[in-house]
Amino acid sequence: MARITVEDCLKEQNNRFELTLLAAKRARQLVMSGQEPLVPWENDKPTVVALREIAEGLITPEIMKQQEAAKRRAESMDAQDMLAQAASSIAQVDAKEAMLETAEEALTVEAVEEIQEEAIKLEAEPESAPEPESAPEPESEPEEIKPESPETE
Repeated sequence: MARITVEDCLKEQNNRFELTLLAAKRARQLVMSGQEPLVPWENDKPTVVALREIAEGLITPEIMKQQEAAKRRAESMDAQDMLAQAASSIAQVDAKEAMLETAEEALTVEAVEEIQEEAIKLEAEPESAPEPESAPEPESEPEEIKPESPETE
């Protein structure tokens, strides 16, 4: 594990404050974004790896800006893709709803036509009064049941 000094980094980055910001951003990228280091990790902490990358000239403010711009473009493309998918889904739902409405209207028209046909059939049949149902006449009168008298012994 090679020691890295601020002087090694200042050869590439002249301003100590900019060096601090650059190293902090790169260390966050390594930890939070899961980006691969450009130098061997060698069991170092992220800030040390970031400083080693800067000292070797692999990371500069311009490179960081390019990486950030590429990331924003990728995120923008992802967002645009998601919006396009959402719009497509909405269009599909709207088309299905329109089809359902058309089907409901067709069913309603068919039902109305069937009712009209039934009404025409009923009008065409001669009116005949239905015969009243008569109660069936009993065949014989029920026998009277006489109470039995208790037998005496």
